[in-house]
Amino acid sequence: MQQDTTAVYQLLDFATEAERYLTGHTTPVQSEVIQPARDACAVARGYVDLVRLYGEPVNIDNLERVLVAVADAIADRRVQRRYLTRLRSIVAWTRLSSA
Repeated sequence: MQQDTTAVYQLLDFATEAERYLTGHTTPVQSEVIQPARDACAVARGYVDLVRLYGEPVNIDNLERVLVAVADAIADRRVQRRYLTRLRSIVAWTRLSSA
């Protein structure tokens, strides 16, 4: 399903927010666990760059899967639940607005 760039930018902002949270709540021991989440955020930024620079269409489902990977790195279950709820909310509204 192809979506407009507004949804992609919302998801990128969300990924950036999650990355800032992870950076601020990481001990040196956790840093290896968090690296895959940072990689996922980099992939999300890559998707947005494709839209912004080349006008390439982005599959929101793929972007959602990348951002769900970030949740695995959030150790605080309450924060993780809130993250996933907000992510699913953004994606659901995106799907509704494009229907």
